[in-house]
Amino acid sequence: NGKCVCAPADVAECSGGVVCVCASYALIFRPTPVLDAGGRVLNETRCWDAAARVTVPMRDKELVHDYRHEIHRQRGVLDAGGRVLNETRCWDAAAKVTVPMRDKELVHDYRFMPEPNLPPLRVNLSNREDSQDVISVPLIQDRIPELPEQTRLNLMRHFNLRPEYAIQLVNEPVLLDYFVEVTSQTRNPTKVANLLLNELLTVLNKRKLDVKDCSITVEQMKELVDLFLDNKISLEICKKLIEELVDLSDGDLSPAKIVEEKNWLLITDYDEIKKSCMDVLDNNPKLVRQYREGKVKVFKALLGIVIKKSQNKLDMSVASKAMEELLK
Repeated sequence: NGKCVCAPADVAECSGGVVCVCASYALIFRPTPVLDAGGRVLNETRCWDAAARVTVPMRDKELVHDYRHEIHRQRGVLDAGGRVLNETRCWDAAAKVTVPMRDKELVHDYRFMPEPNLPPLRVNLSNREDSQDVISVPLIQDRIPELPEQTRLNLMRHFNLRPEYAIQLVNEPVLLDYFVEVTSQTRNPTKVANLLLNELLTVLNKRKLDVKDCSITVEQMKELVDLFLDNKISLEICKKLIEELVDLSDGDLSPAKIVEEKNWLLITDYDEIKKSCMDVLDNNPKLVRQYREGKVKVFKALLGIVIKKSQNKLDMSVASKAMEELLK
C-alpha cells in the first residue's frame, strides 16, 4: 500500500539500522499524504522461518522500542514451541509492550483480482502541462518538495555546517525553520546551530517539551543570538536566558530587556576584571603557590573561581589574560 518499510530484524537489533531507515522514510513522506494523520509508519516484523506477519502502526520515535520488543516476543513464542500468529498489534507506550488488535486475514480473504476497468496510463516526459488523458512527469517532479538528503547537502554547502549538525536540523523541521530564519550574513551559522541544537534542546528536554511546543519566537531567538554573538552575554547567561524565555512563554518579551533587568550583561572592562582576579589570588595563596611551582592546571581552577564569583558575567578571554599577567 506504499506505507510499509521492511528490513531484516537483525539490522534493527544490532545497529539500529532499520530505525534510521524508517525515520528517513518518515522525513521524506512527512509533507505528503503517505503517512497517516498521526504521522505513523507501518512496521512489519516477520519471522525468519515462518510466513507469519505482525504489523504495528507507530510513530517513528517509537520504532526502536517496538522492534526490540517484537523481536524478543516472537523469539520467545518460537523457543517455547508456539506459533507466531498473523495479526496487527498496537504499541503500548506506557507498558512498553505490543498488544494484539486484530487478526490478519489470509491472502485469499483480501479477494485480490485483476481490475478490468483500469484505463491506460499515458505519461509525458517533457511537457509541463497535464491533460485529461496524459500525466506530465516534469510537473509532478516540480511539485515534489526538497528531499531530506538534498536539504542536508545544502546546509553543509551553503552554511558550511558539520554533517551531524545538518542531520540534526533536518530531523527537527521546527529547528530547521528557526535556523533558516535566524541565520543571515551577519550571524555565524555554526554558532547559531550550536545554540539551537545544544542549548535550546537541552532546556526543552529537561522540561520534557517537544520542539514544536517551544514558545520562543523567531524574533526573540534572533535577539538572543545577537546578544551572544555581539559578546554582550556569556554562554552560561545565554543558557539562563533560554530557560527564562521558555518558562515565561511570552512572545512579546525582549531578551535584551530581561538581560538588563537581571543585570546579566557581560563585563568586559579590563581593569574591573583584573581587580576581581586580584581578589581571588589574595584569597587563594595555596593555589597561587602551586601554580608558581609548576602545576599549571591550577590556572583553570583559579579562573573558575573568578568566573563563579562573577556569576558567569566576566568575559573569559579578558579574565584569562588578566590572570596570566598577575601570575607572572
